[in-house]
Order: sequence, then structure tokens, then C-alpha cells
Amino acid sequence: MIKLNSILTALIITVFSQFSFAQMDTTKMLLKWKRPNYLGLYVAPETQVGKIAGDVTMLNGGSLMAIVDKKLAIGVTGLGLSNRSFQPADVAPLYLRGGYGGLKLEYTPRPNGALHFSFPLVIGAGYARTDSISTRIGGRDHNRNDRDNNISNVNRNNGRFVIAPGVNLEANIFRFGKLFVGAQYLWMQSGTDAITGRDANYLDGVSFKVGAKIGFFDCYIGKKNTESIPMQ
Repeated sequence: MIKLNSILTALIITVFSQFSFAQMDTTKMLLKWKRPNYLGLYVAPETQVGKIAGDVTMLNGGSLMAIVDKKLAIGVTGLGLSNRSFQPADVAPLYLRGGYGGLKLEYTPRPNGALHFSFPLVIGAGYARTDSISTRIGGRDHNRNDRDNNISNVNRNNGRFVIAPGVNLEANIFRFGKLFVGAQYLWMQSGTDAITGRDANYLDGVSFKVGAKIGFFDCYIGKKNTESIPMQ
């Protein structure tokens, strides 16, 4: 009987010791979730200027971004050619329509500096379409698509993959507003324009941009500390 009690006692001690070690043996992760201290949200209208299909022109648009801990922003962006009568040298006498958009990531190493750099990256899709200015539809000359009769005289190319890394110089104007200037290189997937026979990646190349960021950049959501208040 004494021997049986000893065996049961030893078994119970073994089980509890194994349970204790299991509690202490936590699985290690390469990626750990860390609660951010700051969140933000902003809109960023911008204008880009670059050489497209042989002529200099502008693209207008903007971004909607969420920002984590003042440094990493993620959101969406979209820009398009603003001149509806744009006839660049490489496609004249045709019009050229175009634009791009998609996911945007942006990293700002030192956001608290009055002047600082940021590094945006756009990954998405773009298009560049030639549009006839001399096609006769229904006995009339058309400079645009005949939308009333649902007839199109435009070369409809499918969207193509684009990627656009860049760099911005930003200035903190006030707590809810920033101004920036920058440059980027946009690469567009190749494809043939059925009308001109040229490569239709007309948006390829370097462009320069200017814009603003308006919103909330440093909303503190971390743990409250009565001894020290975080610097804004």
C-alpha cells in the first residue's frame, strides 16, 4: 500500500511539473504584434509633371492614406491626365488618355523633423489609350467618343501592371498639414497600341510632383502615463 502511494505521488508530481514547464515554454514567433502608439489618416492631393509620348503634360489626382506610428502609411492612390485635348508628338493627330492607380505604401524615417524625406511606392495598374479625332460616326465629325449612341472610336487597351518608386521632401507646415515636392519613376508593362503600332507604355518615365497632406498624423492611442506625456 505504501509502495502504491509512493508511485501515485511521484506520478502526480511528474504531471504537475510537466504542466508547469509547458506553461513556461512559450512558442517564439518571428513576427510579433505590437500595439501602435500613434494612428493617423490623411488625404494627399497632388500634381505630377512629366514627359509623356514626347510632350510634357500633367497628371492630377491624390491618395487616401492610413498611417501607423507616424512612419508607415498604407492606402490607395489614383492619377490621370487632366488635359482632355492632349495630342503628344508620338501619337498626333490622335488624343491620348491615360492614368494609373493602386496600392500605395510610404515610409518616413524621421517624421518629426520640420523638413524630412519620405519614400512612396505605388503598385497597381495603369492605362494609356489613343482616341481618334477624325473618325466620322453617323455622318458627323467627332472629337470625342459618341457616348449618346454608345459608339466608341477609342483604342481600348486593357489595364497594365505599373510600379512607381519615388522620393519626397516634406515640410511640416502645421499639425494637420504638410507640403511636399518629389520625383518618381513609373514603369508600365509593355503592350502594343493597335492603332499606332507603337508600344503603349506611354506613361513610362520620370515625373516630378508637388502636393499636400491634410489630416491627422499623430493621434496618440498608447497607454496613458501620468508621469510623462508623449511629445506631439
